[in-house]
Amino acid sequence: MTKTRISGFSSFAVLGMLTAAYSVPAHATMNGSGEIAPWVAHAEKAGPVEDSKKIEVSVYLGLRNEDALERLIKAQSTPGTAEYGRYLTRAQFHARFAPEKASVEAVRKALTRQGLTVGHVAASGLYIQATGTVGQVKKAFRVDQNYYHYQGRVMRANSEAPSLSSDMAAYVTHIGGLQDTAGMKQPYHKGIDRMTSPVPRPAVTATARTIQPPTADFLNSPYCASYWGDTSATITPRPKPFAASMGYLNCGYTPAQMQQAYGKDKVSEDGTGITVAIVDAYASPTIVADANKYSAAHGLPALTSKNFSQNIPDGIFNVSPTEECGPQGWFTEETLDVESVHTFAPGATILYVGARNCSNPLDDVLYDTIDSATPPNVISNSWGFNGEYLTPNEQAVNNAEYKQAAAEGISILFASGDDGDVSQINGVASGGWPATSPWVIAVGGTTLALAGPDGTKQEWGWGTYRAFLGGTAKITNNGATVTASGPLGAFSFYSGAGGGVSFYQTQPGYQAGVVPDSISTVTYGSSGEAIYFNSPRRVSPDIAMDADPYSGFLMGETFTISATALNNDGCTKLTKTTEYCEFGEGGTSLASPSFAGVLAVVNQARAKKGMGAVGFVNQQLYKLKVGAGSNAAPLRDVDAPTTPTSVLRAYPAALGENPRVITVNSAVASGCPGGVCEGVDDIFNETTKGYDNVTGRGTPWLPALIKALGG
Repeated sequence: MTKTRISGFSSFAVLGMLTAAYSVPAHATMNGSGEIAPWVAHAEKAGPVEDSKKIEVSVYLGLRNEDALERLIKAQSTPGTAEYGRYLTRAQFHARFAPEKASVEAVRKALTRQGLTVGHVAASGLYIQATGTVGQVKKAFRVDQNYYHYQGRVMRANSEAPSLSSDMAAYVTHIGGLQDTAGMKQPYHKGIDRMTSPVPRPAVTATARTIQPPTADFLNSPYCASYWGDTSATITPRPKPFAASMGYLNCGYTPAQMQQAYGKDKVSEDGTGITVAIVDAYASPTIVADANKYSAAHGLPALTSKNFSQNIPDGIFNVSPTEECGPQGWFTEETLDVESVHTFAPGATILYVGARNCSNPLDDVLYDTIDSATPPNVISNSWGFNGEYLTPNEQAVNNAEYKQAAAEGISILFASGDDGDVSQINGVASGGWPATSPWVIAVGGTTLALAGPDGTKQEWGWGTYRAFLGGTAKITNNGATVTASGPLGAFSFYSGAGGGVSFYQTQPGYQAGVVPDSISTVTYGSSGEAIYFNSPRRVSPDIAMDADPYSGFLMGETFTISATALNNDGCTKLTKTTEYCEFGEGGTSLASPSFAGVLAVVNQARAKKGMGAVGFVNQQLYKLKVGAGSNAAPLRDVDAPTTPTSVLRAYPAALGENPRVITVNSAVASGCPGGVCEGVDDIFNETTKGYDNVTGRGTPWLPALIKALGG
């Protein structure tokens, strides 16, 4: 195995990510490695961007006294200190750490002199948005703008370091919007390996009034389990190395089942008095109606103007379905986020915040939510990058935003991702940004095996491989027997919890002594070559909850009816063109809002005792007791299955679809002892005893967690 040593802040040797310098020198040319997207070195240049193209940039200023800010945050989250739980107000934060007003005004005037149109300015002055043509931006920052082919996309970027005029150079730390990297963000919800109709779906178009719901491009399987293993099929011939008798995939756990699985049903708190914000791109026009249909069906309180509000831009419901990122692709994400927060904290107030697209505005609306006059207590984000594509300077700016949240007692959560170690996507295994920020709570994923109404459960790291039963398979005897006329096909990776080492962020103090050096000081290239670091790095995730779509959460959403759908199991017709469907869904975008709901319940318990919100909980999270196989401790360790475990996804024979065998936290390969590698999420991510890069420290148990965190 080849060994490569990485030193300092260098990163992604395989991808050419460059050394990061997090401060900008007080001269005209900005640090090139900090302002050039790392993917540019591996992209094919397609030509210059037309000068007439209009773009938006966000010019960021740095915080003051960041060292003092970091010391304050540590004290605020350390029991026994004078500052413990004593958070700053927004006004106090601005006075001590925000950019000076004179600096903000100087940059604003400089941008105007360069011919750019200044738009929104953050209340703290941390960023200034401006628009102009590519020609104006090139002139203002003396930077090129080119199109590149990268990973099947055509993206705009700069290949040279920008320069700043003397009236900006002393203040500006990053220029966002010089490249389209932000458009690579993605929502992290993950559906089951659904069968789709073989007949093309009708096109979905925007109307003058509102964009239509997405078309229902899936068919729920009628063969599924209400509890883990309560239904099963016998497969002949036996799909070795798995047993012949195999349980069907989960139908989707209901709110009552999810509460039961993590002890919410054993505490009286429901999140009352706590506000949870959900930040996504775009906004589903049916989100309130969907959540209320769902709530009525599953015993949750309705969303009203008293417990739900939206902060969304004008015209968000009229955007084109073909816009970059695809607004309809985010609708399921948004609905899942709202319904899962509402499940774990039905008394909490939910604020939905929608950006007008998935690029810079998504980051900026997140910051505006942090920096609002009445900030939420918890903010859940179910999106991110499959890797660390952002420039080092932009990561530094993001960290500054997350530090403000911590200082003000706001918990910032990010989903860890749904594509495992991403080595086969990027050429090297790593965690994904922003989950690898040391200033956020990164939430990984599990497979939840809830065995029955008594709450008995098992939980494993989420990582699934799938294989088709060969030949023409059929379901007989009411789903009890599956007969395949051919052998089981080869297994291939489908999805699993993201996680892993950061190339840019050094190990935070709270992970020292808990995260093994074997994870924090080494990663691997796609073909297995080891890449070593000279010092430990930040590793994600920190904690985990159910995320496997095959043991997923039952959610409800409105869809456009497909005229060619073969069946409509789980759907109720609403109008001539729409239907409301309930179906199982997963992804770490289920885990993140679920844990946001858990923290809302913890915060309510603390408030009853006159305590402040738990805020940036990582300092305490890594000191909590972890149990194994019981609910006595606030955290429960997650390990691998002890025997080859799988589920079956199948449809009636009339639909002409072969069943699939889905592994549970196991990889099937010739190199594995006995043919199966237990605990494997993706190639280089593995669920083990203790901390691992799939489930972090484990899963929460609410009754004990409330006690451990002071409630």
